[in-house]
Amino acid sequence: PGDTLFARKAHEIYVIGEINRSGSYPWQEGLSLLRAISLAGGLKVTAKESAIEIIRRGEGGSKKRLYVDIDRILDRKTSDPLLQPDDVIMVPESFF
Repeated sequence: PGDTLFARKAHEIYVIGEINRSGSYPWQEGLSLLRAISLAGGLKVTAKESAIEIIRRGEGGSKKRLYVDIDRILDRKTSDPLLQPDDVIMVPESFF
């Protein structure tokens, strides 16, 4: 009796767009873009792999947009970016 329990809010990332299982996923230290896409079931065949957008919120509600080309990551021409809590990953549709 009288005990008080304090729990921190769990951080999440959000994956939306041309992804097999859009939704929120738990963020953890070291979570990369490729791992987050894998957690979300991978890209749909209609995904535009060269224009994936990471939307990151800054201080005062500002937004920073990072554009990533998955093929460049897989070809080891650029690093797999690490995600931050509350990042939104937007996978656009490719219009062949």
